[in-house]
Amino acid sequence: MNLLKSLKEGFEHILKLDDPPHKVALGFAIGIFSGFTPFLGFHLILAVVLAWFFRVRIRVAALGTLVHNPWTIPFIYGGNLVVGNKLVGSASPVTLNYILNFANDFGEALFALNLKAFKLLFYDFLIIAKPFAVGTVVLGFLSSFISYLIIFVVLKNIKNKKTGP
Repeated sequence: MNLLKSLKEGFEHILKLDDPPHKVALGFAIGIFSGFTPFLGFHLILAVVLAWFFRVRIRVAALGTLVHNPWTIPFIYGGNLVVGNKLVGSASPVTLNYILNFANDFGEALFALNLKAFKLLFYDFLIIAKPFAVGTVVLGFLSSFISYLIIFVVLKNIKNKKTGP
């Protein structure tokens, strides 16, 4: 099943839920926020745990994580770094070239199992970590809030149309 079909079916499922609009919108926003974190492969697990904690539908939170996929993640992570660099005010901002070199060096060190290279990469990672974390939190919350508002308003309008004036 392709991604667009999954998203379409997921949104159709959301529109049919009898849950209050707040709970559905919160579940989706949780999924959106989870996808902004750097934990590739764990977005869904984080969304499930947070959905369970906030007592919202896990399936809706899982749907929110689908927005983050191989085509969008480079832009999301790049945005996290740009925003983080602006807010942290790094003396030497992390550039795209820096990240590409880091990824290349990491791949080479992993392939060669070179411990000395991993130690050097760890220090490079520390340069990236702070702006990335700050950008992740800011853009994650902002995107979650916007998605919450959109889903909430759409569901509220649909429920109002069903019940009438």
